[in-house]
Amino acid sequence: TMQRNGIAVDREKALEHLYRLDIDAKKFLKHCKEIAGEKFNPQSTQQMAGLLFRDWKLAPHHYSEKTGDPSTDDETLRTMIVHYGLAQERVEFLQSVRSYRKVSKLLGTYVRPLIEKEITRIHPSYNRLPATGRYSSSNPNAQNIPYSLRDIYIAEEGHVLVGADMDQLELRLIAEEAKAEHSIKVIRDGLDPHNETMEVVYGKGIWDLEGAPKERREKGKGVFKATRDITKNTRYAWQYAASTKRIHEQICSVEDDDGNLIYAHLTVEDVRQVVHGLKKADPEIPKWWRMIEARYRREGFIGDSLWDRRRYFKNEDKINELVNHPIQSGGAVIVNEGMIELIYGVQPWFSTESISPTEKTVPVEWLINHGHDALYLEVPEDKAEEAAGILEGAMNRRRKKNPLLDYTAGAEIGHRWNEV
Repeated sequence: TMQRNGIAVDREKALEHLYRLDIDAKKFLKHCKEIAGEKFNPQSTQQMAGLLFRDWKLAPHHYSEKTGDPSTDDETLRTMIVHYGLAQERVEFLQSVRSYRKVSKLLGTYVRPLIEKEITRIHPSYNRLPATGRYSSSNPNAQNIPYSLRDIYIAEEGHVLVGADMDQLELRLIAEEAKAEHSIKVIRDGLDPHNETMEVVYGKGIWDLEGAPKERREKGKGVFKATRDITKNTRYAWQYAASTKRIHEQICSVEDDDGNLIYAHLTVEDVRQVVHGLKKADPEIPKWWRMIEARYRREGFIGDSLWDRRRYFKNEDKINELVNHPIQSGGAVIVNEGMIELIYGVQPWFSTESISPTEKTVPVEWLINHGHDALYLEVPEDKAEEAAGILEGAMNRRRKKNPLLDYTAGAEIGHRWNEV
């Protein structure tokens, strides 16, 4: 049904992005050629390999699984920028290569097809993944369209878009699964988990940082927000049992809207300090990892705690893969039960229930996209407020047995996807 319904396209807005991205691509390509020569192609693996490993004599970061040759992928270029101590000119060159590749992908994957094929409405395909029950999307991937391009997608005349995105779904689910007292109390009190973790990591002095908010619930600005973002990104990697080195790699890959690596200055020790604070704040989470690992050793599979969707991990028993499954699968249960209740009403076999149940449903023809932890509708304008209330009611849920936390989502109404 979601494929048949599709999402409308604003072709004029798509053209604006086409012109903007094309100008950016030419700018980055020009900079690359100024350094590597007129015949240089940033998309050429062979040319990049020759430049990096023959001319610059750099050590490979890793090797391609397909060819066995030294890789020139984005992870390699990122690592070289952050860790190889290159001259500034070479850093800027590699950054231009990365930016050119990124812009070219946005053009080729998301923008040009809309113009060249005169598409007025996309109709993505959806499939449910057997391992976790999550939905995937393709042709195009409507779950992975960058936020910067979402203003291309609109409601048809006389209609509006209504969307609801779960609040910190995975963080809350891990806190509940692990019975992490600190995080559970913070969430119940309506505070910001990342602000409160910052206080554990760095002490009460964080509230004196430049840009610190007056209200503890707010994200703040400046130095405070930058520190909060580091803590947030570290948590999202750490909670899946990633090593400190791996967390550091992930943090250093975070970019701003212009493709700049905003945390390239951080050291492994900086990240280790945050990890130490996370362990201090939520010691139950590492204990939960060990419990998951013990279950796998004992039973040979891992199942989530809601539907017990099992995964057997053939030849794969890495701890981060083991703890990832029950969260991805459990999160899918919460959102999928919300979607089913939204369309078909309450089912007796649900493992979760609405916090504020209602007997109202919406027509399935209104459902246009499932975004892993978000649902989107296209509804007649005069039904917008009612639809938003029903959507919010269906997605605000808690588990039926021994609930410790509520899973919440606030519905938004707008004419463009980036507004909801």
